[in-house]
Amino acid sequence: MGKSIKLVLIYLLMQIIAAIISVLIATFIYGIDVEALQTFTLVSTLFISMVGMTIYLYRSGEIPTGKNTWSPISLLYVILSLLAGLCCIVLVDFVTTGLNWLPDWTDTTFDQVLSTGMGVLGVALFGPVLEELLFRGAVTRILLQQYSPAKAIVFSALIFGIFHINPAQIAGATLIGLFLAWIYYRTESLIPCILVHVLNNSLAVGMDRRFPEAQTLAELMSPSVYYMLISASMVIFALCLFAMNRQTAPNKIKH
Repeated sequence: MGKSIKLVLIYLLMQIIAAIISVLIATFIYGIDVEALQTFTLVSTLFISMVGMTIYLYRSGEIPTGKNTWSPISLLYVILSLLAGLCCIVLVDFVTTGLNWLPDWTDTTFDQVLSTGMGVLGVALFGPVLEELLFRGAVTRILLQQYSPAKAIVFSALIFGIFHINPAQIAGATLIGLFLAWIYYRTESLIPCILVHVLNNSLAVGMDRRFPEAQTLAELMSPSVYYMLISASMVIFALCLFAMNRQTAPNKIKH
């Protein structure tokens, strides 16, 4: 557990260092233009910390090198994981709808980051790749070596959720983290994990762009349609998990 938490703390430290560097660069470029300075700082912090953490994971040998790491498993498995991921996103939205009283500390920050093309790419694509390298490829893998699969998956999801810090995101990130950690446990592959994570973040970006005032899916449809969607998502998610489970065996990471 200690090593897993250490890696997450290193990433947080890199974000702080990246923010300081970004502020200095932004001040030099934009001077007292506060809005431009803030946007540049947020986006550059995102990319500098991601590059730095990727280099650290590579140099410290924490990026897994197993033969399945970059295998899609099969086309059917990818399709099932994406379909299950989509249903999981809908169900997580349902859960977090009941937690809309939690403060959202990053709402304005998120909008600022998405105001640039690089910010969109960072959130929707590059961020998910790094986070899967860190949270599934390193953290979950380490925990699977130390604990039973159930404990490792739960601990991994909790670490992933708490890492988001923002109260409005913690519960949703934890639930998505359970699904992603389970996929990694069953496949030892980062490909389906990355694809589901990219899907999740891309939908969040699309929702923010298309419906900036909406906080949940429930606000975009009638109650009857929404609850039909939730019911269908529960059934499809369960069927996908069953099919995914039949296609794989627990990976050979020693506990």
